[in-house]
Amino acid sequence: MALKDLVASKASLKEADIEAIVSDYVRYDEDEKEIAFTPSGTALAARKKVLVYLVALQGWPFISAGVPTDATPTQIADHLGMPGGTVRPILIDLRERNLIAGKDGRYSVRAASLHAVKAELNGEGVARAPRARRAAKPAGAEPKSSRVDQRRRRANGGTKASGKSGSQQARFDGWIEAGFFAEPRTLGDVQKKFRQSGVIIARTSIPQLLLKAVRGDRLTRSEAEVDGKSVWVYTQAK
Repeated sequence: MALKDLVASKASLKEADIEAIVSDYVRYDEDEKEIAFTPSGTALAARKKVLVYLVALQGWPFISAGVPTDATPTQIADHLGMPGGTVRPILIDLRERNLIAGKDGRYSVRAASLHAVKAELNGEGVARAPRARRAAKPAGAEPKSSRVDQRRRRANGGTKASGKSGSQQARFDGWIEAGFFAEPRTLGDVQKKFRQSGVIIARTSIPQLLLKAVRGDRLTRSEAEVDGKSVWVYTQAK
């Protein structure tokens, strides 16, 4: 073996390696240049979901040119529908463990750490060193919630708000029944509708709602030119 065979670079992230990690969890929306999570991907704990998303970004060069393969914490939080206070501690931890790299405020998967990423997703990652225990509080002391403990819980998956996905689905179904799709609507239109209703939803979650409605014969879809770009538009089924 030559020394050059030991060099790990972004080019060494082969299409098959990426597919082996993300195939059960994501789908690529080439029209919208978005990564959509499957039900299995949506069910992942926060830490694993961030890792899968960062690995999936590395697949874009094999699908469509010009799409970034790294992202800022804000972009990651927006795409995954997570609070920034959940995402940032996860990114810091993953970077400290050399699973990902950070440069100029953007994060991406380390090529040399792909094997470790697979192990992490399979629950075989190296355990982190336990933190020193705090001194016991005096009897009768008023307990206070620790921000550090809260961040750690979020980084390990957190506690999801009950019925969040169900409430988004119910709201979306109500718009169909109310005639929102009586005129053609794009994915962007639906996201804007959620925001107008005060609901923050990841753009990558919306295609799942639309496709479910299409497969259930509640909506139809067709291609149209919008702002010089060919996109899917969705209309109420007749």
